[in-house]
Amino acid sequence: MLADLFPVNAMPMPPQDLIGRDAFMRDIVRRVLAGQSILIPGPRRIGKTAVALDLLRRLKEEHQALVGAVDPL
Repeated sequence: MLADLFPVNAMPMPPQDLIGRDAFMRDIVRRVLAGQSILIPGPRRIGKTAVALDLLRRLKEEHQALVGAVDPL
């Protein structure tokens, strides 16, 4: 029953489905490029992983930054 409420191992939302977050994402990219660390807190299933993956994509594609991700699973 809990698996129905909190599915695991599902793919994060694709970047094109992150609606209304463009200004937020530009701000995060600017902060990271300036050397600041960021934290993305929040409850389950609100898109934290999708935001993090979109950040990495933007840094790599738009700013030619070297990026990496670690999946603990």
